[in-house]
Amino acid sequence: MNLTNVFGRNAEAYNNGEKLIINQGGQGSSKTYSILQLLAFIAKYHRKRITIASYALPHLKTGVMIDWEKILDDLGLNPGQLKNKTENTYTFSSGAVVEFFGIEGNVAKADGPRRDILFINECNRKITYEVFDQLNTRTQGCTFLDYNPDAEFWLHEKVLPYFKHTLIKSNFTDNPYLPDKERQNILMKKDK
Repeated sequence: MNLTNVFGRNAEAYNNGEKLIINQGGQGSSKTYSILQLLAFIAKYHRKRITIASYALPHLKTGVMIDWEKILDDLGLNPGQLKNKTENTYTFSSGAVVEFFGIEGNVAKADGPRRDILFINECNRKITYEVFDQLNTRTQGCTFLDYNPDAEFWLHEKVLPYFKHTLIKSNFTDNPYLPDKERQNILMKKDK
């Protein structure tokens, strides 16, 4: 399994007991993939309830969940044996349960059950501060957030100044496994 320094920095913050780990990174930085790798390691060995959320379930299904299943394969696990397709959950032999859900159109899920670990993917996309606050409040352990730094949003006004956190900044240079074509496309955009 290929691990970047972004994985290492997230693992270190998590192992140090950080309650809020924020990943700010551009395209190809490995921020999302690295968080998913860490969560897969945690779920494989520890009985935890983990929620992975984003603004919409289709968004998760076309990106994060595909990456998630590749990571499970890399760990020698069979995603098909772990997955409940109806519930969009994965249950591990450790007793861990990882659930995926979209917020848009189902804000009531933010008021739902408690969890040990929360990961909100692309928290700057159609996720309000109120939804973050409800989900985070119901998280007993650690909350991970990731976003692309294209504009300021509620995180900058309501979270960074007031919440104890670890901020991990990354870009494509932190990911030595980025395909060369994607690296070249990013470099071409750099000067624009």
